[in-house]
Parts: sequence; C-alpha cells; structure tokens
Amino acid sequence: MKAMSVKEAYLKVLIIIIVLFAVLRFVNLEADFPAGITQSGLLYTDEGWWANAASNHFITGKWYVEGDYNPIVNLPIGQLIQAATFSIFGLKLVSARLTVSIFSIFLVLLTYLLARRYVNNFISWLVAFLLIVNFFFFAYSRLAILEVLMLSFIVLSILVASAYRTKHHILIIVLSSSILAIAALTKTTAIFALPVLMYVSSLRQENIKKRLLLSGISALIFFAVFITYNYLASSSYPDDFSYFKEFNINSKFSWYPIDIAKNAIKAVWRARCISPIIYPFSIFLSSILLVRSRKFRNNILVRLSFLWLFLYFGFLSTTSYQPQRYYLPLLIPTVVLFSISIVSVHKYLKKPYMVFLQCLVVLYATVFNGYKVVEYIRKPSFTFVDMARDVKQIINRDYQDYRDVILLGHFANSISLETGIQSINTTYGTGKIQWKMAKYKPQYYISKGLEHGVVNILNESYRLEHISKWDVFNNYCSNKKVRLFKLHEKTDIK
Repeated sequence: MKAMSVKEAYLKVLIIIIVLFAVLRFVNLEADFPAGITQSGLLYTDEGWWANAASNHFITGKWYVEGDYNPIVNLPIGQLIQAATFSIFGLKLVSARLTVSIFSIFLVLLTYLLARRYVNNFISWLVAFLLIVNFFFFAYSRLAILEVLMLSFIVLSILVASAYRTKHHILIIVLSSSILAIAALTKTTAIFALPVLMYVSSLRQENIKKRLLLSGISALIFFAVFITYNYLASSSYPDDFSYFKEFNINSKFSWYPIDIAKNAIKAVWRARCISPIIYPFSIFLSSILLVRSRKFRNNILVRLSFLWLFLYFGFLSTTSYQPQRYYLPLLIPTVVLFSISIVSVHKYLKKPYMVFLQCLVVLYATVFNGYKVVEYIRKPSFTFVDMARDVKQIINRDYQDYRDVILLGHFANSISLETGIQSINTTYGTGKIQWKMAKYKPQYYISKGLEHGVVNILNESYRLEHISKWDVFNNYCSNKKVRLFKLHEKTDIK
C-alpha cells in the first residue's frame, strides 16, 4: 500500500510538472529564440517564409504572389493552418507562434496516447514528461516553423493506425494514410515515416498475407493523396513547383556512398543536441536490452522507435545540410526508448538502486531543463519584434496607410507577420529581382548587413537612403546588423 502511494505521488508530481511546462510555452511568445541553439539564419527568415501565403491572404486577400517565393504551392497545410489562426487572433508574430505552441502540446498528448497503447501508464507519463520538459523541444515549440506541425500529423497517423481493432480495417488504414499524406504536405520530410505506418498497419491482422495487403494499401493511399496533390500543384503552378523542388530538395541531397557515410556519422554525433544526457543513455540502454531481453525486443513500441530512428537517420545521411531543427524528429523515439529502457533495466536487473536511478533522471531532467526554461522566460529579449515595430513606425511617418507600402528583403516576410506590411523576397522566387522591382515597385528595402549583389542591382534604378539599423538576435549570424533603406526611383529625382 505504501509503495502504491509513493508511485501515485510520483505520477502526480510528473503531471504537475507537465502542466507547468505546458503553460510556460505561452509566456512571452514574442521573445527572441534562445541564444546558442542554432547558428542558421532561420531566426530571421523561416517564420515569414512558412506563413507568407497566409499573411498575404490576410493583408491582400491573395494567397499567391506572382514571381515571388510561394512555398504554399508545394507545402500548403502549414499555410492553411496559419491562415485559420490569423482569422481568429489577427496577423501577429505571436499568432503564428501560438499555432506551433498549441500543436506542441497536441504532439505530447498524442505521443502519450500512442505509448499508452503498448506500455503501462507510468512509462507513458514518463514519456510525456521527458518530452515536454526538454529545452530543445521547448525552444522550437515557440518558433513558427513546420517541424512540430509535421510531427503532430505523423504521430496522429500512427496512433490512428494502431487504434483498437475493429472490423473496419480498410477505413482505419485510409484515414491514417491520408493523415500521413497531410504530414508530407506540411513538410516533405514526413515521407520517412511511411514504413513505420505500413508496419503499424500490418499489425491489425494476424495472417501474413493480410498483413502485407494492409501494408500495401497504406502505401497506396498515401501515394495516391500525395502524388495527386503534387500533380495538381505542378500543373497549376509549374514554375513555382519546380523552383521549390530544385531549391529545397534536389540541391541538398547526395546519393554517393561516401557522402552518405560521412553524413550518417555526422548525424549520429550531432543528434546529441536534442538532449546531451537522454540521447546517449537511450541508445546505450536500449541497445543492451535489445540484445539481452526478448520481452524488450518484442515490445511493439520499441520496434517502432528503432524503425523510426533508423529511417530518419537514413534521411539525414542523404544530405550534408543538417541544421539543428532537423534533429527534432529524433526526440520522440529517443525519449520513448529511454523511458522504456530505464524501467525495463530495473525489472531485468532487479536491483533496488535502479528505482533511485529513475528518480535521479527525472530530477535531472526537471532541474537541468527547468533552469534553462526559467532563465529564458525570466530574462526575455525582444530585439526582432522591436525592430519590426520600429520599421512600421518609420513607414507610418511617410505613408498614411502602410498597406500601400511594399517592403523588399530576404527576410521581409517575417516582418510582415508582425506589421501587416506587404513584402517581396530579394533572393528567392521565380522572378528575378529586376522583374520584381519593375512589377511591384517597393518603397523600402531591409537587409542583414549590406547585400552587395542586391544593392548593386537596386542602384541601377534607385537611390538608397539609409534610414536606420538595429542589433537583432545579438547579430549572431555573420555579426551583421539589420538595416533599413528607403528607395527613391532615380527618374523621380530632379
């Protein structure tokens, strides 16, 4: 009775911490991303890019901007979800981030429910706990990018496929495969999870032939939905579709064996960024149990997690472009394997000190991650939103209606999220910058540092008046300040 009371109290503590960390996700959502996690330029650019169609629709009523960067053509789901959020909460950076924060809670819940299908309640809560307190996940759950949305649909598809058995197997398979196709139309990377879904789908039958049939139907439905959409998109917007595919897919992947080997080693080593303690311990403990324990090997969730890891590391091995956010999908199987392993090791070894080890891990995760979260929440900086609001104030001094203004810049889409000012990309898109200038006639240009190539082109037809500059994100990327220029057409100068 006493042992049961201790276990119940332990679970209650976990649940309280889970709720606390869930709430903390929504505190100061406008704050800058935590320093030191990433060195890529996504903090300036990606939030605006992956919501640019939604913000354009909110500002102008149009989803598509001719000649500009239109990722909605290839990946529509995230844009549609953000558009729904903007229609409720208005166009703000915090609104875009709110979408991802809500989905992060949804992802933790779905992962808990999936774990609950195959392991006991304690392990399931431990999985949810280790996910939600993870600082790496916490940080990216407050950034308006696509990974968290994609993962939510992936886990939902697997959960649906593993639903309690009914006579309606085909209906369940069609639904789960369609959800995975939605994940792939959120971010194409989700295709890696198709073999996982096929395996889970096959488990709905005992007969080997019927298992193969369900697995095949799962793949067929997925590709039917995914390919049909891509055909329609490529037919309707061939230039935009091809541009995105070449820029985001073809140019980043290599199939040479030496490159694959190098990328695989790099991925396995760099994956420790998701959790410097949980990740290596998870691989170590689960590998030992995989060899020594038949019960562990036969656990469906263990098999799913190893298959997930194998497939996703396989994906990472095909590209040398591996920014930190690419490792986020590894967190789910890593946490699942760790949670099952640390409990299974206790049962396998039958040593009392293993209970102490479990408590120590929970304490470590709470203190280590909790300290980072509290410090980040306690000392927020708002350099990006402050800069964006300054830009809007500057433009408002010159124009009665900022909605008549167009801002040019590689990360101008991100500023649109906060200001509602229309924007055009200098670097990406099917139209060249000269064509964009002639068609859209932007009045302002914003850049990170001095983009000499862009400036040289602009100088052909415009005089650039430097208006202001800002330190944003401590200028972590190339140590360059953000600069705003007003554009004066030379033909108008007398």
